[in-house]
Amino acid sequence: NNPMQVPAQLDARTIAAARPISAISVAEAVTTWLQRIDACGHETLLTGETVLRLALGLPCNYYSVESSITRDELLHLAPRAIPTGVMSGAWTLPTAAGPIDLKIERSRSQIIADLETRAFRITAVAYEPASDSLIGSPEAIQDLTTGDLALPHSAATTPIDPDLPLKAARLISIYGCTPPREVLDLARSLTADAV
Repeated sequence: NNPMQVPAQLDARTIAAARPISAISVAEAVTTWLQRIDACGHETLLTGETVLRLALGLPCNYYSVESSITRDELLHLAPRAIPTGVMSGAWTLPTAAGPIDLKIERSRSQIIADLETRAFRITAVAYEPASDSLIGSPEAIQDLTTGDLALPHSAATTPIDPDLPLKAARLISIYGCTPPREVLDLARSLTADAV
């Protein structure tokens, strides 16, 4: 009852075991929008941390979605959509379940390529509600069930994100993810370089 008490960490492995990934449930208000977009001939995928939260059975009040829908088609469906990312092509659709952050004009291959650029594999997974399927590498999908905070394969060939220690700390503190030695060593080296 102490308002200053820090809540216990979520144990991702326990949550994943208690709620299988196949039981992902998306709020009805969000599902309605995704179905409307799909009905126009465009696929929609939930991405990033939204998929992590849903896979763990946690409440979600913000939905990251990418779709091939065009700007004009979106405005026809949702005239009150709010442009929130001019450069990124992001629009916000308010819903009773929370806002949908919708990136438009994204092909499936672009979305999948973007997954490989995520800082950690655990957030490099997309979910397609229409087919009830997860999209990502087998390792990334496995990380969802184990809570491992592993780097993607592309980390060996791409510049290291200087915010990696902060991102790791956030995922560890919120979801109880387990970082492997390579992530801890990299975070230590980046933090030492910044001092």
